[in-house]
Amino acid sequence: MPDSKHWLILINSAPYTEAALAGAGMDAALAAGVFGQQVSIVFWGDGVASLFADLEPPEGQRHIGKQIASAPLYDISDIFFDHSRADGPFIDDANLSLQPLDTAGLKQLLRQADHVMSF
Repeated sequence: MPDSKHWLILINSAPYTEAALAGAGMDAALAAGVFGQQVSIVFWGDGVASLFADLEPPEGQRHIGKQIASAPLYDISDIFFDHSRADGPFIDDANLSLQPLDTAGLKQLLRQADHVMSF
């Protein structure tokens, strides 16, 4: 797709908070992916909790783990997490390749992205 841009979705908010920013970040990532954009998702700081395997949503909220697990269906394979917060266990899905990222790696991704959205 000639108009494809690189989108970096930075999720640094804890899941299932009142503002529901982590879920909104996943919605943005999946929307960009469905339109053929190159998407990288980074879970940083409190956002890493979205990747925990034992995380259950409060009643009435969508399960963010299921959103994350669906990323490959939207051609999203670049999923990173803050290596200093890797105290999982993380979502176990054979289709996901969660990659640890340090601060230098995050800075590099930020420089390479055409668009950055932070949630």
